[in-house]
This record gives sequence, structure tokens and C-alpha cells, in this order.
Amino acid sequence: MAYSDVASHQSDGYHLRTTNSSSSDDDYSKEADSALLEVGLRGCGAGSSKNPRQWPWRSWLRRALRKLSPSFLHPWIRRKQHGGWELHPNPKPNPLSSTAWLDGLRGYAAFFVVWHHISLLYFPWSLHGGYEGRETDRLLQLPIVRLAISGAPHVFVFFVISGYALSHKTLRLLQEGGADKREEAYAALASSAFRRHPRLFVPPVVLCLPVPLLAYAGWLGGQMPGAAAKAIDPTPLASLSEQFVDYARAALELADPLAHRDGWTWVYNTSLWTLPHEFRGSLLVYGALLALSRCSSIVRLLLTASMAVWALYHVHWPQFLFLSGMLLADSRLHSSHHTQGEEDPGSSSTLDGEWKSAAVSKHTNGWKSTVTCKWSNRFLQATIQVMSYLFILYVLGTPPWHLGGDKTPGYIWLAQHVPSPYIDAKLADYFWPSIAAVALVFVLDRSPLLQRLFMTPFARYLGRISYSLYLVHIPILQGLGLWAGQFFVGLMGPETDSGYVAGVAAAVVVVWALVVWAADLGWRFVDAPAVRFAGWAHRMVTMR
Repeated sequence: MAYSDVASHQSDGYHLRTTNSSSSDDDYSKEADSALLEVGLRGCGAGSSKNPRQWPWRSWLRRALRKLSPSFLHPWIRRKQHGGWELHPNPKPNPLSSTAWLDGLRGYAAFFVVWHHISLLYFPWSLHGGYEGRETDRLLQLPIVRLAISGAPHVFVFFVISGYALSHKTLRLLQEGGADKREEAYAALASSAFRRHPRLFVPPVVLCLPVPLLAYAGWLGGQMPGAAAKAIDPTPLASLSEQFVDYARAALELADPLAHRDGWTWVYNTSLWTLPHEFRGSLLVYGALLALSRCSSIVRLLLTASMAVWALYHVHWPQFLFLSGMLLADSRLHSSHHTQGEEDPGSSSTLDGEWKSAAVSKHTNGWKSTVTCKWSNRFLQATIQVMSYLFILYVLGTPPWHLGGDKTPGYIWLAQHVPSPYIDAKLADYFWPSIAAVALVFVLDRSPLLQRLFMTPFARYLGRISYSLYLVHIPILQGLGLWAGQFFVGLMGPETDSGYVAGVAAAVVVVWALVVWAADLGWRFVDAPAVRFAGWAHRMVTMR
């Protein structure tokens, strides 16, 4: 399975962007610089010399360790004056934007894509079948729970986020109106289109550089007993130079997504089949924004919705998801623009779901009535949002047809109402999850209550490293992960199910530690610099 989006924002969006979704590339560079600011791990311990020149290697070692340590440790760990370590909380966390939840959603999607590939490497395909109450069924096959090891549904979510994020800034400027804002919207659109290609393809080419080394050394390939997927296995060549020449050729092929056919995959990282879809979807969004920029808001909404429905029916599912993301962003901005300042001062809710203080009667009974009505409305709204969210997750986790999804209880009705073009294209299990992915972003976009799930520190950290996490996990998982699985399973005893599961659990702990560390380094030293490089290149060639 793979990862889509990576999604990003208006200026540098990729489905796994690492900044707040309402920011541009310039905003992202500023946020990345702030997040990468070296804090903590400064000063000397009691055992160090008072003369910093006496032990220069200690200072160098501390700087190296600080650079190589995960970023989430930087704001917390500092050297005590008299030795040891102490904790210092981050004094002023950066304020979150109104669309910060998109990054958290993207981060969780990347997180579960990694779990999907872990499940394929260590367990059989039957783990991904539908739950039918058989003795061989497992808890991970239950509805909603199965999303923890699913891949395609999270790819769909990536693409919707990309369409939303890529179009948000341009649409916001167009909604604000005025000649100056329209000119700014065109400038932002041109900048985003120019920077899109390097933003998408520079990080994977750099972060996958160790793969040809592993291939040449023969450390890739193989399969766990009974597992669903084999490890990536690029052909080892006669010399290391030939191996890197082959990698360069493959990298050029990767960076030419317009030439790719359906079913294409990259031998040095099989999860990157989504990047050509991401790039083509980005171009579609940019073209639609340009073509519809002179239309009224209502006309643009209607035409975008028509294109999305056309793409859905004709099995252009990536294009449907990108256009739907753009449609959601436009409808949200349109509603916000036309309802701003028009609410009744006595009304209890706003578009964002925030509750205003209603006009209260001076009489006690009137006050009680107002409070009771307000509480009831909030409770009803929250109930509807949570139930809608759970139902969407249920549909999003539709089991694959080739694993009995069309015969799984609870999903049979959905399977009977899939359009024939999807059945003919053998993509029947893509139809309802695609619609559910759009509905998921729609509900979250209008529910501050549910958005809190994706605005926790953990979710925001996953959002920052999400693109790098997506890029590095396959080589690590299918290199070290396969070796660690074989080693620990052999140590625990593969003869019993409990021994096999215990061995896999130990291997997964090792793999996740390395994946998170590598993704953190990749974000700081490759992903963020790639964004800054794309912005610099655009400034260098832009007419003043």
C-alpha cells in the first residue's frame, strides 16, 4: 500500500505537509525555522572545564548530539549547572491556526499507513479481510478498528487534505475581493505552481539515497513466513557506481510523473506510487483555480462540484479527491465570508461552532430557559457530530472486495450500490471510502469539538514529520524490519502464535524507534530545507 500525500498547503502543499495548513511556503519557512531553533542542551556540567577551549571536543560532541537527537527532546532537556539533567517546559507555545487540525489529521494518516505496511510485512492478507464472526477472525478486522492497519483509506484522506490545503490561500484572497487581493491571489497561485515539483520530489530522492547502498550490499529482499508482502528488492548490480547510476535513472523516472501509467511503482521505494497522483492532482487544482478565478463564488462552487462528480463517476478517483478538497475549502470560506457579521446578536452559535452569549432576560425564568436551550443545542450538535464521525469511519473502513469485503456483514448494501465503472475497473472497494474521506474532512472542518483530537502535541508532531515519515519508513521497515523480525521471532520461538507475536512486537519497537528518529532528521535536514530551496529558486527567477 502506499501513501498519497502527502498533502500540503497553498504554497507548498503536499499531503504530508509539516506546517499549519493555512500557511504559505514563506510562512512554512518561518515556522520551520522557529521549530528547528536549537534550544536546551546548552551549558556545561560540573565535570567540564571552566575554560571552553581546554576541551573543544566536548563542545563539538554536545552540538553533534543535539543536532542528531529527536526534535521533541530539544525544548525539554537542558544541562544542569552542577551536572545531571533537568526538564524545562517550553515557555510560549506558538498559537495554532484555525486549520491546524489538518496537519494533525495528516499526521495520524501517515502514522496508520506505517502500521499498514508493518501488518503486510509480518502477517498474512487474511488479517485485512472483513469480520464475519468466524473463529479465525481477529479484533483488528472489526469495523472502524480495522482502520488502524488500513492503507488506502488514509491515502484518500491525504488527497482530500491536499486539495483543501493547495487551494485555501488563493480562495481566501479571492473571497476577500478587491483588485489588490486578486493580484495577490494570482501571485500566490503562480508561486505555488512553480514550487510544487521540487517540494514534492527533492525530499524522496535525497532521503532514499541509502537504498541503493543496501541493495548493492544485498541487505534487501526476503519475506516473513506466510506474510502478505515481500520486502523491496532492487536488483544488485556489479559495482556501486552502476547501482547509483541506476538509482539516478530511477529518480528521473520518479520525477517525471506525467509519463507514468496506472500500476506504476518505484523499485527503490514502493510506497511512492502516490507521488505522480499527487503532482497531477496538484496541477488540476491549480488549473481549476486559474480557470474559475474570475467567476463568482456560487458559480465556482457549482462548476467545481460538477467536475468532482464527473471525475468520481468516471473512476478518476484521485482527481475526485483533489477537487473535493478544493470544493470543501471554497464552501467553507464562502460560508464564513457571507455570514460574517450577519448573525443575530442573540443567537447561540456561529459558523465555527463557537457559542456566543445570548441575550438574557432579567427575569430568573428567562435566564434558566435561555441556559437550558443553549445547553440542549450544544449537546444535540455535539451528538450529531460524533455520530456522523463514527459512521464515516465505518464506511471509510470498507474491507477490500478481493478479501471478501462485498460479502462482509454490514457492508453488503454498500457493495450492492457501487457504480458499474468501478466494478469493471476492479476498483469497487475505492468508491465508498473515497466518498467517506471527503465526508470526514467536511465534518471535521465544521466541528471544533472533533478538531481537538487532531490538535494535540502528539498529533501536531506527527504532522510535522509526516512527509518524512512516509518517505523513510519503507526502506527501514523492509530492511532492518525484516531482519529484526526474523531475529526476534527466532529468539522467541516461531512454533507458537504467542512466540511469533512476541517476536514481531519486539521488532516493531526497534523499527518504530528508528523510523521516528530518521523521520525527525529527514524533516529538519531535508524536508524543511527543500521548501526553503523551492522558495529561493522562485524568488531568483521572478520578475521584480
